[in-house]
Amino acid sequence: MNSITQNIRQRLSLRKPLAEALEVFAKIVEKLSLTKPPQMDAELSAFLKKGT
Repeated sequence: MNSITQNIRQRLSLRKPLAEALEVFAKIVEKLSLTKPPQMDAELSAFLKKGT
């Protein structure tokens, strides 16, 4: 369990089931790439220009 997860668990006084759910969620988030690909900027800009 990382320090952020531990801090959240302690501050919210989570019971065992919610603490376990938080740990699972933290593991999933660690594996996800939360950055968008560079081509998304160009595609988003083009999409927004069409809408106006």
